[in-house]
Amino acid sequence: WPRSFRTAGWTLGAERNWVLPPGQRQQIVSGPHRHHPSWRDAYQVAIIDDLPSSGCKRRSLALFERRGLSKTDRQGSLHPLYFSLHLENPMKLYTKPGACSLADHIVLRWAGADFELQVMDAAALKSPEYLALNPAGTVPALEQNGWVLTQNAAILGYLADRFPEAALAGDGSAEARAETARWIAFLNADLHTAFHPLFGSTHYLEDEAAIERSKRQARTRLRALFERVDARLEGRDWLTGARSVADPYLFVTLRWARATRVDLSGLHHLRRFFERMRADPAVVAAMEAEGLARQ
Repeated sequence: WPRSFRTAGWTLGAERNWVLPPGQRQQIVSGPHRHHPSWRDAYQVAIIDDLPSSGCKRRSLALFERRGLSKTDRQGSLHPLYFSLHLENPMKLYTKPGACSLADHIVLRWAGADFELQVMDAAALKSPEYLALNPAGTVPALEQNGWVLTQNAAILGYLADRFPEAALAGDGSAEARAETARWIAFLNADLHTAFHPLFGSTHYLEDEAAIERSKRQARTRLRALFERVDARLEGRDWLTGARSVADPYLFVTLRWARATRVDLSGLHHLRRFFERMRADPAVVAAMEAEGLARQ
């Protein structure tokens, strides 16, 4: 695939297919490219490679940067355009079945993103190759074009900004974005960390009675936190009022609660939320891809 080429005769903003080598198809899919604001005349393009041998299609993104155009051309008149092609590799998400990275996986599917999934196990997380990407040896990690982002809250916020058309951070206002960030912070700093004793963080005590006491205390605290979330969901389908990147994270913590015998009895709004999420096609697809049972 050439790194650059020339073409002509495109009316700005219109969708059009260009002739490519056999097996490839290219389509203009949007206006100015949102991820590179410094590129004033950049346009996003979908590159679809038809793979007859496998019967599937691989979709990736490319960027065209318009160069050397007059003021009239910039207003959208039909004129020969010259482009420089910049290829973007699909994002790659590193995940571990059952971990909080499932939330990022669901968001990628909700956003209709092009991504690769790398399912890790405990040994792979400690491999030299992965530690070079993420020295913490944990998931999630999101990689694209040599850039690696870690930390679940950061990745969820990034995906909300990266795919604004998916509206996973409200209506785009500062208030809606802050509301989404508030619930991600609660899930990450309060709810997630409260599970740590149930995941073995107090085993260092080497005292079975003390370890069990820490687990009971954790379940009591988790019950109180989930009661707050249940109250929040009264009269709402989603945490922020509209579907957001916070909702898959809450779904993950509810799966943990069920697996660790946290008392969720009587929390009917949470139950309704959990069932809705569990039936969501993107959630079903994400869980199947990670080999998770529909608990």
